[in-house]
Amino acid sequence: FIVDLRSNTRGQALSQSVVDHGEVINQDSFNDSTEIRCIINDA
Repeated sequence: FIVDLRSNTRGQALSQSVVDHGEVINQDSFNDSTEIRCIINDA
């Protein structure tokens, strides 16, 4: 992603996204009452 971003913008754009941590959440993302659905909706 970063290589494509920089090459397509001739170095003018920089990625400022930082992943703090990752975690697997084994829940149904289509069920409105699950924690994962709340996380998706808040994003």
